[in-house]
Amino acid sequence: MWTTRSLPAKSAIARGQSNRLAQCDNGSTAVEFAFLMPVFLLFFSAIVQFGLVMFVQNNMSHVARDTSRRLAVGELTAAEAQANAQGSLINWGIDYTVQVVEPDPSDPDDRDVTVFISAPLEQAALFDILGILDGSDLAASVTMRLES
Repeated sequence: MWTTRSLPAKSAIARGQSNRLAQCDNGSTAVEFAFLMPVFLLFFSAIVQFGLVMFVQNNMSHVARDTSRRLAVGELTAAEAQANAQGSLINWGIDYTVQVVEPDPSDPDDRDVTVFISAPLEQAALFDILGILDGSDLAASVTMRLES
């Protein structure tokens, strides 16, 4: 005849140790933090970097638009416009290049003034970890028609 045998019960010590091991997560938080913190720092620095570059680009566009408008209404000459644009740009160690193009006097249909502003991207950025910013430029250009 078949008899059933019961398995021996776990001792109270063994049950306490297994429960304690199952609930012990003292180091897991530190390990997760160590894995995720560099990713968070990378995302945060990319956001700051992008924001700074967009701020410099927006500033260049604003100065080009203002200088071109003042040149178009006759408030400034070309030399004054170039000096005005250089003085209006926020200088954080960035070498801006300002070029003012006046209408061609030999062409009576050419009545446009153009202001070009450019700056090296690696100077506008805080840091370049991957080396992808070399040789690129930020540029802003505004063309307006001279007012009579």
